[in-house]
Amino acid sequence: MTANEIYKQMIATAEKLSIGELKSQVAKMMGDNSETAGTMFNVMLTALENKMPEAEYVAFCESL
Repeated sequence: MTANEIYKQMIATAEKLSIGELKSQVAKMMGDNSETAGTMFNVMLTALENKMPEAEYVAFCESL
């Protein structure tokens, strides 16, 4: 399995979480500078973007 396939699988798994859960996880990861947290932050944001209307997603990102 390639890194890209793993990343896509991670996003698919994250998309199973509710929007509220994703927002909570993203907020928690804002203060964590570890490489793992950075990867998971990107995964969670991508999953959130895929589940939310664009305007709501942009408003959430701006609130961070």
